[in-house]
Order: sequence, then C-alpha cells, then structure tokens
Amino acid sequence: MREQQDEPGVHNDASSSADTSSADDDAAALLRAFSHDFSTPLANIKLAAEVLTSAEGRLSSDKLVDLGENISTEADRIRRMIDTLIEWSRFETGKRELRWEWHLVEDLVGSAIRRLGSLLDDHQVVVTIEPDLAFVRGDEVLIETVLINLLDNAAHCTPAGGPVEVRVCADDQQCRVEVLDGGPRFDNEEDVLVDARSSARSGQTSTPGGALGLVVSRRIVDAHDGEIWAHNRQDQTGAVFAFVLGYGGRTPPHDLVDPETGKDATE
Repeated sequence: MREQQDEPGVHNDASSSADTSSADDDAAALLRAFSHDFSTPLANIKLAAEVLTSAEGRLSSDKLVDLGENISTEADRIRRMIDTLIEWSRFETGKRELRWEWHLVEDLVGSAIRRLGSLLDDHQVVVTIEPDLAFVRGDEVLIETVLINLLDNAAHCTPAGGPVEVRVCADDQQCRVEVLDGGPRFDNEEDVLVDARSSARSGQTSTPGGALGLVVSRRIVDAHDGEIWAHNRQDQTGAVFAFVLGYGGRTPPHDLVDPETGKDATE
C-alpha cells in the first residue's frame, strides 16, 4: 500500500508561500539596513559641505584638509555600500554563481584590510592566525566582502586609537574567523545579524557600523554552508563578530587542488 502523498497543488503553494515570505523578510531587512547606513555618511558629507561654504576664507589650512578627508572617507563608505549592494543583487538574481576555490585566509584578510585603506588608520589593527596556514573553500570576492563588512563595522564602533582585531583559527575540518572591536556592548546578543534593528549597542538605538554589511554578510555565509553570529567580548571591552565556513581547515585536500596552479581542481 502506497503512502498517501500531498496534493501537488497544495504542497507547491505552501512551499512557494514560504519562499516568498523568506524573500520578503530579506528584502525588508535589506531596506532597513540601506536606510540606516546611507543616512549617516550623507549627513556627514552635507555638514562638511555646509561648513566649507559658510566659513569660506575663515578656515585654517588644517581645518580644510580635515573637512576634505572627512568627505573623502564618507564617500568611500558610500562606494563600498554600493559595491555590496551590486554584489548582493547579482548573487540573489542568479546572475552570479559561487566560484568554489581554495584560498589562504591570510591573503583574504590582508586584501580586505588594504581595500579599507585609511578607514583603519586611526586604529591598532592586530591579526592573529593559528596555525600559520589556514584555508577556506568558497568564493574569493564574496568571502572578502564579508571580511570588509565586519572590519568596516568594527572600525566605526571602535573609538579612534582603539584596537580592531582579527583572529583566525583552523583545525582539520573548519576555519573560524573572528573580528573583535572596542565599541559598546550589545544589549541583546540574540540574532544580532538578522536585521538592522537587532544590532543595537548599550546606550544607542542602532549600531554606528554597517547594518547593511551585516545583513549581506549573513546571506553570503549562509550560501557557503557556514554560520555567522555575534556576542559580547568576555573582557567586557567590546563585541565579537565571528563566522565559520562549511569548507575550511589547516590544509586543503590534495586531491582537490591542482599542483601546478594551486587552484581548485574540481572546477
């Protein structure tokens, strides 16, 4: 006797409804993050421009340089957010597929730090990788995007002169990356990366960092069969954003690596 099967129409409708609801939730979270993140740099650029125009001829050369650097920094931040949105859009619409290759985590972290440029100049950046060689398998551009987003968030949450740390540890099965900041602690550690509203820190209504980057980072890590989360530092000096990818470890499997190119042999 065959098992009774669900009616195709009912099953498909339920599945479609769940997918639509999930997509709507993601879109709503992205819209909230977009609104939150764009407002701050735009306001800072407008303020700097108003000072320049209203105090023409009365500003010292140092003040002019300072205002110019502020405008440049905020413009770079907007550019990074636009780049993140473009990658998100291409990925979500299927125009960009994951490129599965093995990468040294040290190279990805170094590239992310270089791309952030002057944003990290006012901070002590400390990178610790144990062991020296840690690998992850995934899309180089998207994993680097996650690192950039988390470092950007840490830089904006940490007071000038404070430390921004990256800690990487790997075993035979997986690779874990942590970005530690020196900002306020979380009032509520649960589901910090779910949407922009749940990222509030003590004494603040929202995170001063990148809510948009956190939402996009969660989606990217999910696509790599990984996990991403945040919690307060045990020493009470800030917060930790961490992620683990489903494919990583101390060394990539030799049968999956082309010995001549070092690239993923399964591609």
